Amino acid sequence: MNPLSRLIDPAVLAPVLQAIAFAMAVSLLSLVLLLVLQKIVLERRHRAEQEASDRHARALANGTRVEDLAVDPRRLSERRALARALRAGVADVATGQLRSAPWYGELVRRLQRDGTRRAWGERVAAFEMLGDLGAAELRPFLEEAARRERHPQAYAACLGCLAKFADQASGLATLWNRLQTNPPLSGSFNEGLFRMAIAALSRHSSTEAAADAVQQLLADANPHDPLTLDVICAVGKSGLTSLVPQLVALYGQPEAPKSLRIGCVRAVGMLQPDHPLLLNALSDRDWEVQASGAKYLRGTAPGSIAGLSNCLTSRAFYVRYNAAITLAALGQQGRTVLERALTSSDAFAREISRYALRVLDSADAPRAQDSPDAPRVLEGADA
Repeated sequence: MNPLSRLIDPAVLAPVLQAIAFAMAVSLLSLVLLLVLQKIVLERRHRAEQEASDRHARALANGTRVEDLAVDPRRLSERRALARALRAGVADVATGQLRSAPWYGELVRRLQRDGTRRAWGERVAAFEMLGDLGAAELRPFLEEAARRERHPQAYAACLGCLAKFADQASGLATLWNRLQTNPPLSGSFNEGLFRMAIAALSRHSSTEAAADAVQQLLADANPHDPLTLDVICAVGKSGLTSLVPQLVALYGQPEAPKSLRIGCVRAVGMLQPDHPLLLNALSDRDWEVQASGAKYLRGTAPGSIAGLSNCLTSRAFYVRYNAAITLAALGQQGRTVLERALTSSDAFAREISRYALRVLDSADAPRAQDSPDAPRVLEGADA
């Protein structure tokens, strides 16, 4: 008899299949038990961290000095709990208080060690907590970590920490140089870094010092460099009104690309919405720039009203839309222009004016001015 035929004999095969099925069931059950056990452990750890964080936050809110908190820096859960309490911001904790705490030195040493671990999640947590602690004495360590870091999230956390430590103009320049060397991060993140650094420099030094540092960066920047646009966007959202003349000059450069002109118009619109640059932008050669000017221009001067009125007949939808919404936000003078446009010979002007008046008369009337953090969704794809 062929030996192979015995292997497929039901009398022989059935016990083998039963043994395999039993082994698979045991393996699956073991896996389920392992996952349940892991979930229980993680939940207990998270609950312990949350309770410790709430305890620290309550103590700080009740006036307890941070150096009097019972923190064991050797335990990861304690380090994370302290980070949560500091990040919650229930009380303004001075960096000097943190540095006088008996556990501060050991905590920083362990965070520094965590910043070199192989697990990128631990490096991210370490960099973020160093920023929360204000451990500016570790700036050289962080600069070196940023140079060698390859994981994007850990790299971003490291740069965010460096941005919080910007207490001199050189801190802003360090960020610029680092992003020039390793630029694959998104533009919105770069903008956020510069905003964070500008805020830190303004807090540690002065608003004038922050403006001077940004002015130097923009003076030496290439107008075609995307990082220049990120800085300009950060300027508009940081309230550095003293930089409006420089933004106007950048807009007026003969070689200024469209993206740079749009960025300058947005920034000036956030800082000084009645500036003549916004009126000039309504006649720019690119419709995306016109759309940005129409969105951010505010003011009831005859020139502004006339410029917005002319935009109602633009061939570009977003130019018409933003001009109509801006006119609706300018009060009675804007309404008069829109009502007059209802009898215009231009079908585009009639349609968009009718829409703007309907919005104006509804409960959702347009805001007088955008928040710096509001999404820019109505300026066109490239505006």
